[in-house]
Amino acid sequence: MAGLIVVDGLDEYLPAPLRGITEHVVALKDFQLVGDQIKTTKLKIGAPTTRTVNGQLNPRIRIRPGETQLWRLGNIGANILY
Repeated sequence: MAGLIVVDGLDEYLPAPLRGITEHVVALKDFQLVGDQIKTTKLKIGAPTTRTVNGQLNPRIRIRPGETQLWRLGNIGANILY
């Protein structure tokens, strides 16, 4: 099991016009599959992986043209560097 710890208060350090902007917490994770099971032992470095964002495959994060957002990114997987 993995997850993120978000420390509140970062927006206090942003310039005044950016306070209150849309924030997203983005957790990146990878795993290897054998059939329909997640492989937990004897992982192979070069083997294909399934990658998720917040536990979802191919999610969408909406942003308008010209919009500024604060994205808090975390790699919560053990095998891939993002």
